[in-house]
Amino acid sequence: AELLWADPLGGGGGGGRAVTVVFHVRRGDVTTSKNANHYTPDDAVTRGLAGLAEDILFAQALMRRGCKAEQQGGDRDAARLCTLLPRTSFVFHLATEAATAVAPRIYPVPKGWTKAARKVNAVIVKHVAPYCGVKAERGCVEGDWGDAGALQTLYNMIEADILLSDHSTFPGLAALLSAGHHFYYADWATANATDEEDPKTGISEARMRRIGAIIDTLYFRAVADD
Repeated sequence: AELLWADPLGGGGGGGRAVTVVFHVRRGDVTTSKNANHYTPDDAVTRGLAGLAEDILFAQALMRRGCKAEQQGGDRDAARLCTLLPRTSFVFHLATEAATAVAPRIYPVPKGWTKAARKVNAVIVKHVAPYCGVKAERGCVEGDWGDAGALQTLYNMIEADILLSDHSTFPGLAALLSAGHHFYYADWATANATDEEDPKTGISEARMRRIGAIIDTLYFRAVADD
């Protein structure tokens, strides 16, 4: 299945659709002072997006190296795959809430998020639901969600190739129902930098699992679009 949200690229560079990354950022009912234990700071999201982009680049480098070796061995299927990989494109869909009815249209995406997405030449598409709260502000209409309603957002998180989120029940449910891969912003937290690294590769086991999941995603997308 594909996302209900439109692909602004009109499909992947190889003729198929792009690799879809949905990152959920809970806002609206949470702030630094209200339900703060459920609030994920912008810099934590930035770190997660940047870490994901770096892991994507590393995974692509490993796949190119493997492709080259297989091509030299005369593997035709590998040769075909190698021609598709460089054309892989990415779309990062932001699923979040804003505090007013006006904000969804002008919701400011932090520069760090945009910069992280650009590492893999990705664009960020906003899907922002208005959060009216207990006392609805003037012009804020409950249920006026556009393409960011709860069920539509849940469906798109389930169908995403990669889902990125904090530890929250809503994206957690999507992850349980999804065939894609789910990562947490905390996976790239500073504390994880102390994970024991493999003496041969210099890469931690946790990062190798993420890279393996990304390779699986890139391979599946390339094969599916062939």
